[in-house]
Amino acid sequence: MRHLLFALVVAQVLAGACALARNLGKVPHYGDTRAGVAGTLSPAAAPGYVRLAHDGSADSRRGLLYPVFLRLVHDAGGGPWFEGLDLEDRQRMPKHAIDCWAPAWQMRAQLLQLAVFAAALVFAGAVFTRRRLTSRWPPLLLALVYVDPVLVHAQLSLLPDGLSLSACLLFLAGFVEYTRDGKKCGLLLLLLGATLAAGLRPEKGLVLGSACALTMAGLALWRTRPPRSRFRALLATAGVFVAAAAFAGAGRWLERWTVAETVVHARIVYPRLEAIHAALPEDAQRRIPLDLARRYDTSIQEGRQVVHQATEGDAAVRRALTAELRRVALRERWLAIGIDCSIDSLRNLAATPEFLVRLATWAWHDREVAGRSADRRWESVGSWLMLSYHEPDWSLVSLVGAIAVLLVGWVLGAERVLHATRSGAWRRAPWAAVLPVAAFLAVNAAAFGFTQDLFDLRYVYPSHLAWVALGCAGAVASLQPRSPASS
Repeated sequence: MRHLLFALVVAQVLAGACALARNLGKVPHYGDTRAGVAGTLSPAAAPGYVRLAHDGSADSRRGLLYPVFLRLVHDAGGGPWFEGLDLEDRQRMPKHAIDCWAPAWQMRAQLLQLAVFAAALVFAGAVFTRRRLTSRWPPLLLALVYVDPVLVHAQLSLLPDGLSLSACLLFLAGFVEYTRDGKKCGLLLLLLGATLAAGLRPEKGLVLGSACALTMAGLALWRTRPPRSRFRALLATAGVFVAAAAFAGAGRWLERWTVAETVVHARIVYPRLEAIHAALPEDAQRRIPLDLARRYDTSIQEGRQVVHQATEGDAAVRRALTAELRRVALRERWLAIGIDCSIDSLRNLAATPEFLVRLATWAWHDREVAGRSADRRWESVGSWLMLSYHEPDWSLVSLVGAIAVLLVGWVLGAERVLHATRSGAWRRAPWAAVLPVAAFLAVNAAAFGFTQDLFDLRYVYPSHLAWVALGCAGAVASLQPRSPASS
């Protein structure tokens, strides 16, 4: 059994490395990357990251740092901006991989994101395992995580999600190292990670700050920890909130569509505008007729354009209409909204099983089955893009291998947890390291569950990373001979 598991692990590392090499330079065409590039989209759609970087502008809803990052990488070597990014017509997009090698600046951006991810993984591995990377087991574990096809997909996309994941991982490792051991380098790294995460994705500053506050409360209740650990957690929490407040304050000068308005439409009104249409005031019904309400409910992107059309781009009218829609939706559907938020938060915590179930019920590149509406197929856009715009054969082989390793690893890991529970070894678990990670994953899942009505794996990559790390750790740990002391 151990020989079979070892062969499976080695095969997955090789398949993932080959998929990474074959996909390097291919840019998945997410809307956030290409929106506004060819000028064919409605002006209601905010420009994508490449357009923001090209124009030297910023959009606080999308984060302030990633366009700066793309601009710096491009200016370092020059080259065309939009080569391979001008495919606006979805009907003409090929069904399989697009052989659109990006310009040199795009290649450098992706390589830099991969390097940052590798560095964050190595640092986190040294902090959480407290082992030097001298034996063959920690490097094998890091290699399995590094070549996970979903995480590689994030790092190869011109989107901030990959870099944000690396920043959050750097923050968590720095937080654990500082609060547990008091190392000043941990404080510097957690502040750096928090600053980068808050600048790359607007919600991450608040998420990390809330996770710090929960951890601090847990340490206060955990009386076996020395007081200096609680003081360090307090200092770290203050630093994170300062970084989050700084980016939030800067973003207020750049707002085009406020975060609050986005949450109202994405979480409260969508996809139930048609259901509450009869309860709307006459002015709102006049601005948004029933046919536009149906169009609004097809996708969040369509809803944004409907609102832009209904208000003729007037920000004051949009805010008033948004407030009216929020009031009616909460009055008519408050219970359904609350239940939906809670369920989506749990789904975000179980990001990887959710992704695998969606992948299993996805009819190849085109439609979703199992009774789900064809109007909502965009919710699995991550699955579709990963298997369409990256090399489909290599991506599929790597994904199947990763699934096999994870399933085996989860089973073996569960067996070890059960054994530790029966023997009482769980009391010696490093809870000072587990607590901040668990708090961050819970807050991050709830942050998206209570702000948007969709599941997109790239918004909860930290949850996926945790599932992958647990599965790979279970597989790698089972390859080691269990000593009598450990059992």
